[in-house]
Amino acid sequence: MKSGVHQTMEQQMWPLSEVPAGKTVTVQTFRGGKGMRQRLLDLGIVPGEHIKIVRGGRGLPFVLMVKTSKVMLGQGIASHILVSEDSPTATEQ
Repeated sequence: MKSGVHQTMEQQMWPLSEVPAGKTVTVQTFRGGKGMRQRLLDLGIVPGEHIKIVRGGRGLPFVLMVKTSKVMLGQGIASHILVSEDSPTATEQ
């Protein structure tokens, strides 16, 4: 099992910072302080939200598609967002 991977009884979760560009994932939860959590909520990055990774990884900032907006996050913040893989039907909506 990959380091940093968290497993629940129903699904696996991993940090957004480990997701390759082009994938669509579902936000599950956050790790971090109240200020960081509130900032993510203000950006529309909320548990249950489907987000697409447009670009990022390997030391680059992440560009995410959240609903109809593009959001840029650094590696540090991305590592505090735990996500799970979308089912094929969720990405088609």
